[in-house]
Amino acid sequence: ISPSFLTAHKTYKNWVVSALMSHRDASLLRSLSGSETVYSEDFPVITTEYNITEKEISSYLEQDTKLKKEILLPDNLDSVLNYDYPDKISKNLPAKMSVTEIKRRLEEQEYVPSLSGIDNKHFLGLSPISSADKGTITHFVIQSLDLKNVNSPEEIRRQISNMVINKVITEKQAEVINPDKIYSFFASSIGQRLLSSSFVKREFNFHGEVDSEIVNPEAKGRKILTMGTVDCFFMENDKIILIDFKTDNIKKEEAPERAKNYRIQLDCYSDALSSILSKIVSERYIYFLNCDELIKL
Repeated sequence: ISPSFLTAHKTYKNWVVSALMSHRDASLLRSLSGSETVYSEDFPVITTEYNITEKEISSYLEQDTKLKKEILLPDNLDSVLNYDYPDKISKNLPAKMSVTEIKRRLEEQEYVPSLSGIDNKHFLGLSPISSADKGTITHFVIQSLDLKNVNSPEEIRRQISNMVINKVITEKQAEVINPDKIYSFFASSIGQRLLSSSFVKREFNFHGEVDSEIVNPEAKGRKILTMGTVDCFFMENDKIILIDFKTDNIKKEEAPERAKNYRIQLDCYSDALSSILSKIVSERYIYFLNCDELIKL
């Protein structure tokens, strides 16, 4: 039975009957359903015979009908079942959304930087790594680096090699990482500020609330639970400096315009961090790794 069928049908009845229909002796079931699928391998079917007379069946049906008539239904059953919730705006609002879902709702493209999102085939070296997965792996490596040893491209290469040796990533995944680009970030002004901070967090998962106005202007004042992952932030002068890494394949001159696509994302991150840490987010940056460009939002 295909996984798509199992997820599309939620009852045991559908699962069991579909399995039975695959048996070579289930021609009657297949003819009733119009299916012609027959599995080549046999599997055992345990059958049980019940000797039930026609009179017993009729008696059962009479009892079932009588029971249904005895059930007293409330006069307002129709209005209860067809109740229309008066607050239509809240009714159509999701109770919980990820930051990525909020961005998609606003027709902006984004992916979640989580190594678990990579197809298992990539770990086995069975398929090529896509551009999106290259970004995912890059985020994972940046998250995993020892910040005390990022003072040269060679130090970063050694760390990546150790990740391969320790089977954290594969050799194939390591090949798509550009240590020079990662070093360029740490060598930049913002990178040096990060390394100088005594409080640095990477891949920070959070749950929080945002105003529903962000997805529906008419829903101002209502709240939506949200969750997301902040790439990186650090404290400086008791204020939060927020950085989000992007691996978009763009030119330097395209960076300012592209960064605007991520403003909503940073708004959500900023609100969440301010609420959780009771600190002000004083600066927010998008860093485009491929073109070494830092954009302040």
